[in-house]
Amino acid sequence: MPKPKLNDERDAAVMKSRQAGATVAEIGRQHGLSPQRVRLIIARKDRDKEYLRDSPFKSLGLINRLLNALVNSEFETIEQIANASDEEILMLRNVGKVGLLEIKKALVNWRSTLPARATRPSGRTSLVAGSDEG
Repeated sequence: MPKPKLNDERDAAVMKSRQAGATVAEIGRQHGLSPQRVRLIIARKDRDKEYLRDSPFKSLGLINRLLNALVNSEFETIEQIANASDEEILMLRNVGKVGLLEIKKALVNWRSTLPARATRPSGRTSLVAGSDEG
């Protein structure tokens, strides 16, 4: 079974070299990889960045493992996660007790950045205090 941590470190080094302006061939020689493999690593990392960049959960500032877990879950908004039970979050793949604590900490920070909420007569809440649709 491959050691993912070593591959992650190698992939990060490949991306760092690429960002520094190294060619695919130079990176391949430096890391003992074929140019095709280097191109695959770069393409995968770029795809992952695009995929996560559009995520509504990006603003939580979580590590990629937890961000991926949320993106691949059935949750669609941060509010849904904030209203979920600990058990529901722990059921997500790649989220354990430490991950749950990180998510809860991120949600506390997220809540502190929200504008004050005011309850409207209809019982619904408004993001802007004193606003009315009416």
